[in-house]
Amino acid sequence: MKPTVAAWVAEYKPKKVVIIYDAEDAVSKGEGDGVLPVLFKQHGIEVLDKLTYRTKDTTTRAGHKAKSLARRIARLCYQNAAAIAKEMAKQASTCR
Repeated sequence: MKPTVAAWVAEYKPKKVVIIYDAEDAVSKGEGDGVLPVLFKQHGIEVLDKLTYRTKDTTTRAGHKAKSLARRIARLCYQNAAAIAKEMAKQASTCR
């Protein structure tokens, strides 16, 4: 993940992130709890929070909380990215 994070940081230049990961997936949990926080720290990026969801969630409270915490989100599990992005957009439209 080191080269991926380096490329992501170079492209987006985030200062703060929220890590969202699948708590039921061992790889996702390992990356979200262990790997990404260390890599972000090496790049001087502040991790505001680590949020979890469950594999079969169709909507996520994590997306709502993430929207209130930061603009950039480090996603670990691309399969659920659309559901989280939709929830964030929904929350943004109701918070105006």
